[in-house]
Amino acid sequence: MMPGGRVPRQERHGGLYDGRGGEGGEGGPAGRVRRGSTSRPVGRAGPEGTAGRSGHPPHRPASALRYLDRMHRHSRWEPYRRAGRAAAATAAAIGVLTGCSDLPGEEEVRYAGDYGSHEPLAVVGYPSAGTLRTAQEVVWRTADGDPAELAALAAPGTARGVPAATARNWISAFGEGARGKVTAEFYDEGSKRQSVVLYFHATGQIKQINVRTGMGGEDRDWYVYMDEPERAAATAVPSWIPKTPGALGSRSVP
Repeated sequence: MMPGGRVPRQERHGGLYDGRGGEGGEGGPAGRVRRGSTSRPVGRAGPEGTAGRSGHPPHRPASALRYLDRMHRHSRWEPYRRAGRAAAATAAAIGVLTGCSDLPGEEEVRYAGDYGSHEPLAVVGYPSAGTLRTAQEVVWRTADGDPAELAALAAPGTARGVPAATARNWISAFGEGARGKVTAEFYDEGSKRQSVVLYFHATGQIKQINVRTGMGGEDRDWYVYMDEPERAAATAVPSWIPKTPGALGSRSVP
């Protein structure tokens, strides 16, 4: 209380006065203490918003800290998420190309490689997943010129040496055409067996093949009949086959 009953300005406003001409014991506004508080002075922030005289970092709300933590974790794992999405997209694409989704991983990879390195097979008619895949492999192995791989598609029970001789005949006669555009026409339905006519557009050749599934039991693979060890039989074209695919509606073999 000053003489005359006046109250110092610092006391009127609830501050502390230390008698040194300043508020809060620091001698000026920089050391000002919050009204009604006895805590340490609050320093001013530096030029970049960091700690002032008090030495404490600026306060960040808990919500901001949670947001920063979430962003950090998101950026850390994002490359792995992208890789996972890419792998899932690749698997889905392979499933679409093969027409089935339960193939082992190794076969999927091989099929995708074959599909990407050969001319796409045009399709007419009504193939099943098994007959389509078998027809594709016949064309691909013929285009590759690999008799052993082609003969491996032969149906069980074929006489010894006949599939290998047939494979050599097919490669010799149709190898050039198989490396170009090919249309496969599938006759009737293909749940067990199916007749397939291949049209080699680059050479104008036509080739009929017959594919079938395993003969019951656990044999669920598909095969092709390869019983043409003579070149004349391998290149013969039945008279009922039309010159262009689809002319008979792919409904039945006469």
